[in-house]
Order: sequence, then structure tokens, then C-alpha cells
Amino acid sequence: MNDIGYRLENPEQVDAAQFGVPQRRQRIILVAALNTLFKEPVSGSDGPRATKTVREAISDLPIPAIGRTGKESDLLHFARRHSPITLQRLKHIPKNGGSRSSIPLALQLECHRGKNKNSFPDTYGRMSWDDVAPTLTTGCTDLTKGRYVHPEQDRAITLREAARLQTFPDDYIFKGNSGQIATQIGNAVPPEMMAAIGRNLYRILNSAVR
Repeated sequence: MNDIGYRLENPEQVDAAQFGVPQRRQRIILVAALNTLFKEPVSGSDGPRATKTVREAISDLPIPAIGRTGKESDLLHFARRHSPITLQRLKHIPKNGGSRSSIPLALQLECHRGKNKNSFPDTYGRMSWDDVAPTLTTGCTDLTKGRYVHPEQDRAITLREAARLQTFPDDYIFKGNSGQIATQIGNAVPPEMMAAIGRNLYRILNSAVR
């Protein structure tokens, strides 16, 4: 890239949580700039922001209806329908950060029985109110895909809760069915994270021009 005037900066490993995102999400940021020498990291030199918790992000949301009823004021805030045995399993998982290790053997999934507890430990796990959420994936509303159980209620988090944990504003409009929206949320770079990095880029580039 030097041949065409671009300077490739050193890669930076960042965690979305350091930018005020209520989620643990590590990513590599790599910047190429035209005829510009960066004298500071684009992740910022003023230290991390205060950590925002799951409680701060979603605790004000009402208990959602089970399934779409057509009467929701928020079309993304509805709970998935869980099978009776899944609901039994959830009742055994301690509130506020519990894991599937508390599920009685008779209720455990066949694929979990006798397995090392460190093997996919977040599956069927609850989020903790006063911590950040785990990394959200395209399966972020599926409790079999990770630690995506609500901290208190016996259900997976809703699309709205997932969107908030990714720092999408409530008025952001998603398109598609539930699975497609979950994919859009899980694949996204948190807006608050990129806004912070964008502000740093703007400041650094303006300083370089001056």
C-alpha cells in the first residue's frame, strides 16, 4: 500500500466494552491513511470509558409477551416460545449469571451429559445484571447458542434486548423476519463503538492536516 501513498497503521485489538458498549466483544481495528502518519491509536488515548452493564441497557424494558401477538408497541420485544422441557431446565438455572451446570442430569440435553463443563459452558447460561453481556452472535436470541438467557426471567433475550446490547437506538429500523433481524444484530459492529472510533479518527486526521 505504500506504493500508492497509503500508510498501514499497526493493528489494534479493542473490546467494545471499553467504548461504553454493554457487551464483551473483541475486534481488530486496522486503519490505512493517505499520506498521514498517525501519532496515537485510533482506539483513543484517554483511557477506557466507564463500563455499561446489562442492567443499564435492558432493565427498564417490560416483561414481553410470548410470541408475536400483533399488539406489541415494540415489534422487536417479544419472547420466543420455549418447549415445556426447556422451561423446566430454565427454572433450575440460578438467576443473575447461572449456568447449565445446575440443571439436573435427567433434564440435561443428551449432548451435554457426561461432557466437560468447559465445553461450550455458556450454552443455557444466564446473563449477569451487573456485568457486560457476552459477545452477541447471529444466534443471540437462541439460548442453545450461548449465554443468552435473561438474567431473571425464564426465557432467551428478545430482539430488542439484543439490539440494545449492541447499542442500536430503539428507533433504528430493521428489515426481515426474526431470524434475519437476529443475524443483522449479531453481525453488526456496535454503533457506539464505531462512533467513538470515528470521532477519534476525525480528530486525528484534522490534527494531521493542520
